[in-house]
Amino acid sequence: MTISKNNLHAIHWEVSSACQATCPVCIRRGMFGQLGSFEQRYTTLLEFANAIGHIRSIVSFTFCGNIGDPMANPDMFKIARCAKFTQNFAQVRINTNGGIGRTEQYTELGKLGVTIVFGLDGVGAVNNLYRAGVDWSAVEKNVRAFVDNKSRDSRAEVQFLVFDQNIGDLPNMVQWCRDFDIDSLNVRESYGGEEIGVRDRNDYQTHVLTKKNTDKYKALLNKTYSKGQFDQLLFDWKRLKEGNQSVEVLPPVDTSVPVKFVKRRPNKGFPLGAPYAVEQHDEFLNNKQADVNCISYDKLQKTSYVFVTYDNYVMPCCFISGNFTYSRLDDGPYIHLHNGLIDSADAEMLNKIQEIGLEKFSLNHNTLEEILVSGVLNKLAINDIDSPDKLSICGRFCKA
Repeated sequence: MTISKNNLHAIHWEVSSACQATCPVCIRRGMFGQLGSFEQRYTTLLEFANAIGHIRSIVSFTFCGNIGDPMANPDMFKIARCAKFTQNFAQVRINTNGGIGRTEQYTELGKLGVTIVFGLDGVGAVNNLYRAGVDWSAVEKNVRAFVDNKSRDSRAEVQFLVFDQNIGDLPNMVQWCRDFDIDSLNVRESYGGEEIGVRDRNDYQTHVLTKKNTDKYKALLNKTYSKGQFDQLLFDWKRLKEGNQSVEVLPPVDTSVPVKFVKRRPNKGFPLGAPYAVEQHDEFLNNKQADVNCISYDKLQKTSYVFVTYDNYVMPCCFISGNFTYSRLDDGPYIHLHNGLIDSADAEMLNKIQEIGLEKFSLNHNTLEEILVSGVLNKLAINDIDSPDKLSICGRFCKA
């Protein structure tokens, strides 16, 4: 089974690299928690329509992203409408922090019949503990514009990332969801280590969140409660007894003056120094040996999906695309990349993309159909997915 234009049924499309939030666990931030340099751009309606071309088999579009918020894209409604009606009423799902974008777009999206997933981790000031930089009044205004104009096919969902400092706000979040006619609430485990420093727009650390009590509320995590199950969520929360109350926010631990990057500049292909040395350490070799349950295609239903990055590269999955973007942030995680300090799995991936030809993955040079027909996505990952020659990233993220 391979990815082809005949079995492609879903696309995850990153239509914006802009975002007003400064969430700490985000690949916009590098090794030291400070913003890396990348191009601030969005996909235009014309770019989207030209890329799709004559493909008419897509049943599902997800507009989310690794770098930005899709609602920062002024063409978001037009893109969603194009996606829905050129693909025979495909499902459209948009993930946003809710505090960005024009209210008029939320109104029109409600009428269009899409699903919007609002990333909200508490009510009011609690939301800003993690979603730093998000204006709560703008969130409520935009959510109200969407839900008050929902068509029969529209859905409003909330995703709540849990930390030790916001677990106690779940009852308030439930009541808020009821007040705003939210269709479901997903209580999700957050990413990051036990201590997570949060920074403002000037890259100064303002406070620290923790995940030291995760085991006490693990029973709630990674579950979705529909509006009819909100009472059950409250019951489950109360039943925790220990661990359902928020702990105090910790003060900043890094009080150093941040290094400011003068501008967000376009990334021009690969960083210098490719091909990169790949160290054959134990973790790398173990990833090679792991059996893989590839998320890029459904082995039983024989369907596949692709991910389009903010800078218009088509990748076989969200994990490869995320690491592809992350490893190219000039001032970000691999600030010492040119000295060889690069993750071996990422080095292997970048080397293979370079060997195939970076431009062959680009929608700036090809249509989506041309990329699928060329087979480069299969050459990069899918052809070797069940062999020891697979990308180490596949063995790391999609172990069977």
